[in-house]
Amino acid sequence: MDTITLGDITSAFEVFANKPKADKMAAYLKNKFVCYGIKAPDRRIIQKEFYSELKSFTIEDSIELARSLYNLPQRELHYFAMEIVGRKSKLLNPYHLEFVEFLVLKNSWWDTVDFVATHLFHPILKKLEYDRRKEYVRKLAQHENMWMNRVAIIFQLPLKHETEEELLELAIMPHLTSKEFFHQKAIGWALRQYSKYNPSYVINFLDSHTLANLSVREASKYLP
Repeated sequence: MDTITLGDITSAFEVFANKPKADKMAAYLKNKFVCYGIKAPDRRIIQKEFYSELKSFTIEDSIELARSLYNLPQRELHYFAMEIVGRKSKLLNPYHLEFVEFLVLKNSWWDTVDFVATHLFHPILKKLEYDRRKEYVRKLAQHENMWMNRVAIIFQLPLKHETEEELLELAIMPHLTSKEFFHQKAIGWALRQYSKYNPSYVINFLDSHTLANLSVREASKYLP
């Protein structure tokens, strides 16, 4: 990993820093993070400068760089870190679960957690044997950290009609009565997505369980 340094990346981002926009972005993120003030289209232009060299990185080199970026304070660098690994997601395997857990537990907010769940956890968990996958989803669902719970609920979003219903229920059930917005929204989102492919399952689930109003509204959006 000698061709790209953290200094190269941070210098490229700093050129586009915009204090007024940074303040607005930080406010949107509840002032949880420091921002450069770079909007997504401009950020992707900056990142594109590095992708040709990043192609030669191994998955381990990519993770090392991503981890270093994730330990810096600027939110735009966290997005770049995730996307570096996301471009090599097919190379991820169960050995990398510790790293993707790190991405959820550090700098936690919905904008990173949702990407990690659907782009990084998803390809790894699909490589596990079903019984191991089930036990891992149970671990996530019962985790004391709500963002890990959210991962368990939404990681199957890309599976569409191949969603494993047992795992979906395993993730949702511990949080049916949760008052946490991010639990309720995730439950509704997961059910809404699956309703596109199996509406009768979602209708039956809603009829058989008491969910928060937010979850019901979200889950019902595409139902007849």
